[in-house]
Amino acid sequence: MTAAPTEFQNSLTELEKQIWFGFLCSHWDINREIDALLRSELGISFGDHLVLFSLIRRDGGPTRLTELAADTRITISGVSRMVASLEKRGFVERKSDPADARASLVTVTTTANDELQRLEPHIAAIVRRRFLDHFTEDELQHFSGYLGRITT
Repeated sequence: MTAAPTEFQNSLTELEKQIWFGFLCSHWDINREIDALLRSELGISFGDHLVLFSLIRRDGGPTRLTELAADTRITISGVSRMVASLEKRGFVERKSDPADARASLVTVTTTANDELQRLEPHIAAIVRRRFLDHFTEDELQHFSGYLGRITT
């Protein structure tokens, strides 16, 4: 039996649909462009970059895989595979945690830092052109507060 649209009180309003779809499309466009840059320049994916970026935000490490997974919203097994791939490329080092032999600590290598610093202006240009330049400074201040509410 098909329900009438009026019965869906929890459906998104037209404004909410517009905002949600716009968010998804802009997010996809930015990720796709940065992913293409990273793959062509470093042979890594946007997801790999997210893991590296998370480590760099933590001053390069050492960081447990569980912390990386929580920070990036990627599963522990997914982060573990990414870290293994990044380790083969020389972008991270993984060591046993002296406090817990079952856990690994990951740090960013100088190679990764240097390469990401080289690409940072290009990534920043994509983010600005595809996203930030579409808002005033005041709007960005408000937007930052809005995102802070949902990214805890």
